Amino acid sequence: MCANRPPGLGVAGAGPSGGTKTAPLTTHLEALGLADQAHRVLLVGDAIDDAEAAHANGAYAVLHTGGLHHPAKLAADGHPLTDTLADAVVLGLRLAASRRAHPACV
Repeated sequence: MCANRPPGLGVAGAGPSGGTKTAPLTTHLEALGLADQAHRVLLVGDAIDDAEAAHANGAYAVLHTGGLHHPAKLAADGHPLTDTLADAVVLGLRLAASRRAHPACV
């Protein structure tokens, strides 16, 4: 949950499973004033569509194995994956630093 969430704005991925989270995340980023700075955003999620929404919006994504989806399914999709939230943040920061050092790598 985003601590800076404007009043009345729900969690970006809230809603029925199986749909895309790209548009809700876009709305969320716009409401936070981050739509043009998505490259500075790290989304830690527990589903493949979380990572897909982040990438579609230009943000970083790291998946966490502590959610509802089986870790093997998450790992098979190839997105960065961690077992702890702390590790997700560390990995996200490494990804961002790597991309800044090698901007052609997206």
